[in-house]
Amino acid sequence: MQYKRQKQKSIENRAGYIKSMISLIMESDGITQAELAHSLEISNPTMIGYLKKLREKELLDESGRLDSDGGRRPRSIRVNGDSHFSVGIHIKPDYYLLAVVNMKNEVKKTRQVDMPFRNRMEYWKDVNDSVNEILEQNGLASRAVGIGISVPCAVRIEENDILFAYSAQIGEINGTRLSQMQPYFDLPLCVEGEAAAAGYRYSVMNGVENLAYLMVNDGIEGAYIQKNEISRGNNGFMGMYGHITIHPDGQECFCGKKGCLEVYCSTDRLREHAGGSLKEYWKLLERKDQEAVKIFDEYLNNMAIGVANILIMMDCSVIIGGEIVDGIEKYASFMDRALRPSFNLIWTQEHFGTMAKIDSGDIYNPAVGAAMMQNMRFMTS
Repeated sequence: MQYKRQKQKSIENRAGYIKSMISLIMESDGITQAELAHSLEISNPTMIGYLKKLREKELLDESGRLDSDGGRRPRSIRVNGDSHFSVGIHIKPDYYLLAVVNMKNEVKKTRQVDMPFRNRMEYWKDVNDSVNEILEQNGLASRAVGIGISVPCAVRIEENDILFAYSAQIGEINGTRLSQMQPYFDLPLCVEGEAAAAGYRYSVMNGVENLAYLMVNDGIEGAYIQKNEISRGNNGFMGMYGHITIHPDGQECFCGKKGCLEVYCSTDRLREHAGGSLKEYWKLLERKDQEAVKIFDEYLNNMAIGVANILIMMDCSVIIGGEIVDGIEKYASFMDRALRPSFNLIWTQEHFGTMAKIDSGDIYNPAVGAAMMQNMRFMTS
């Protein structure tokens, strides 16, 4: 047993060093082997071993040379972006999204497929067929290494398997395990909640190691990213910010509690005023419809309470994403409302205005994040 624990720790340490190495290579415009070894504080022989694994997978571009003060110019190491690809899939109730992402986290192709979700063999086979089609049409099938799936769902790891623990939007998936889905796909799968996938993407692409991600759609999902890794807590439910209580004895939530953030700040709250259409609601707001303005002011106050609570609990940047972004990025002053009550007590002037931010409103963000996670798994395996 002791040997197994030591072996597992060794594997984790190696994967951690390779992950750090890849991050350094991506951040630079060419870096040398010596610079990598120095930055990671590991010996040259160890570094050579790690690089060998990446070379065997054709993940490195070493065709360039860097300037030198004398002697032979050292080779520059870069990531060979188009050596391999992963496909990210974002599952929604009425459609799914595909995003093909290379090893440099560049999005090469995207596609939306309209199809109601059903947790059935036929549905998953259709998704797999769409993956194969987009890869084959673009000549990438031979270089695809995996599929990352993001779902509007809490996921947890049990007995080396991933369990879809809870979803309000696609309830049919509750209780499904990743091992049950894998047989329907031709490539290795990994699965993550939509907020975790989008948060991972934001963390890596923006160089923010620690963040709380708040995904606001017709439901509210959340995730906590620490050092570019998804933190799950003891039971896999860390980051369920939608169920923070903002109004004790308030309206009842589907979870059984009262006054949850999701009750007051899901986008359904706004749709109800515009015949079920969020786009129509934004039009009403643009026209300064009195009732729409009143509802949105109340909405922003509630959102500010939730964001302030997350800031106090997590002490990290709070990133807001999802379909709400199209509206709130025009009214970003609500961030002041979220931060100001705690500002004088905890943060200095330099911190103010940097703790709550808005992600882009790109609907493909969770799919891209899921593909990026699969890419990293391939590179560190």
